[in-house]
Amino acid sequence: MPSQKVGVENNGKLDLVPVKRQMTVQDLLRHTSGLTYDHTGNGLVQQLYQQSRLRSRKITNAEHATMIASMPLICQPGAEWNYSRSTDILGRIIEVVSGKSLGAFLTERILAPLQMAETAFHTGEENAGRLAEAVPDRSLDRRQGAALQHAGEAGDGIRRRRAGLDHDGLCRGSARCCSTAARSTATGSSAARRWS
Repeated sequence: MPSQKVGVENNGKLDLVPVKRQMTVQDLLRHTSGLTYDHTGNGLVQQLYQQSRLRSRKITNAEHATMIASMPLICQPGAEWNYSRSTDILGRIIEVVSGKSLGAFLTERILAPLQMAETAFHTGEENAGRLAEAVPDRSLDRRQGAALQHAGEAGDGIRRRRAGLDHDGLCRGSARCCSTAARSTATGSSAARRWS
């Protein structure tokens, strides 16, 4: 991305400055690439993301990466951690290097060898009842929150289980338990549509 710039806000205006260095794969893996998401804030760079077609389910990973390359970064690569579209770009890199779609690559190299036949970016209506919903933090009652804090401080999975909490600190007995990934899969996120 040789011509990519960093967007710096000055008095409500977006100034574009050159990058000090190019982003690396390590930056993408660490979310220190300078990329962002449109829903993590309302800064001027995020507004540009919001106004773009980045969320469209009709674009390919290649089109998505081209759009991202044309947009300013929210900060210099390596300077800050920002949860971002870095993972989407990593998916595109896998496609370019492997010569396959990300879905085909993941199935061939990871899911099939692990016999994960029911894992995918989206699923059919017949599996709708099997998908978990994400639980907002406010749904934890005080007892669960205290047990989670105690288990986290101790770093002990056994205490988590004794407290009636699963690996993410959510009630095992709840029908609304623990997978944001499953929820985005169920709703057909734009990234999931591009990657399959």
